[in-house]
Amino acid sequence: MNLHFYFRYVPSFSCYYADNSFQGKYATYLVSGGTLSYSFLGLGVEWRHSTNKFDPLLSLDSALEDVKNLKTKTNGVRTYITFKF
Repeated sequence: MNLHFYFRYVPSFSCYYADNSFQGKYATYLVSGGTLSYSFLGLGVEWRHSTNKFDPLLSLDSALEDVKNLKTKTNGVRTYITFKF
């Protein structure tokens, strides 16, 4: 039986499009998780989270100046099965 925990940094670029406004920014995602495995089969759980602040990249309508500096929080959990050969 093997138990493995990890934490990693994932550099990304995140985009947001709404109301004829396209916004994007470099986003830092932090991922932590663990895997429990026995022989060649394993089960894992991973949690990904980030806080982003978007800046306008391209505005198709100049009247949408109130959409600037949109802040979002992203969280997500995933489970997965591993096969080791």
